[in-house]
Amino acid sequence: MSNEAIFLVPLLLIVVAILLLWRSGRRRQALGVPEGSVAYRDTQERPGKLLTSERHGLIGRPDLLIEQGGVIIPIENKTGKTPARPYRGHVMQLIAYCVLVEETYGVRPPHGIIRYPAAQFEIAFSEALEVELEALIGEMAEKRRLASVARSHHNPRVCAACDYRSICDQRVEEQLTLLPDG
Repeated sequence: MSNEAIFLVPLLLIVVAILLLWRSGRRRQALGVPEGSVAYRDTQERPGKLLTSERHGLIGRPDLLIEQGGVIIPIENKTGKTPARPYRGHVMQLIAYCVLVEETYGVRPPHGIIRYPAAQFEIAFSEALEVELEALIGEMAEKRRLASVARSHHNPRVCAACDYRSICDQRVEEQLTLLPDG
């Protein structure tokens, strides 16, 4: 190998590496992914781990977590029509992911991101939104507690073992039948 080739091969490799980094940055920018390293990704092919919050009784899998200088930012991808502003349910879902990130990684994210096909929204992880999430969790738990499930059975033993027995207005009471003496 000639002296020129010894210098050209590494130079060519450096140029290719720079082009690949530039292209990667452009693609990331086009997709709306913020700077930072991917800490977590949930896909159909490779589901991410389930994050949990004992304090709030939450579990979930954010679409993407990006680490930026010791802070982890949850990103939720949405398909379909892009709204003028994010839907309230999507905001609450993102705030739930912020709670899960804080409890899992021990660092409170300053915000999260909701990405729609034509726009993305940065949502601050504020105390007010966290309080709103807690109220929503309480409402959902109350509705679940009060849920009335239609029953089609008439078996007192099945009814007695049902998880909804204490709140069910259709419960079947077990009848005791006394046998005659003799």
